[in-house]
Amino acid sequence: MRLLLLRGGRTNHRAERKAKHRRVIEGMSTEETANLLGLQPDTVKTRLHRARRLVRKELDKQIGPVLMDAFPFAGRRCARMTNAVLQRLDVFE
Repeated sequence: MRLLLLRGGRTNHRAERKAKHRRVIEGMSTEETANLLGLQPDTVKTRLHRARRLVRKELDKQIGPVLMDAFPFAGRRCARMTNAVLQRLDVFE
């Protein structure tokens, strides 16, 4: 997983990588990161959001299909199980 996250981080633009590194890896606050990079705090937040979105997208490309196979939808069985649980919880009454 660590390797996947590191690879995903490479897809970010340099500015977004810097913001992500300071906030996530070094644990700096938004304000500290903004001061260090000479940015407004809102800009740091935006760059961090973009960096996270790109990492999620890259992870989804790499492991998304594996996860879909790990948790297949059982259709009728799932619906039957859900209804049984809800009835036991008295949700339908």
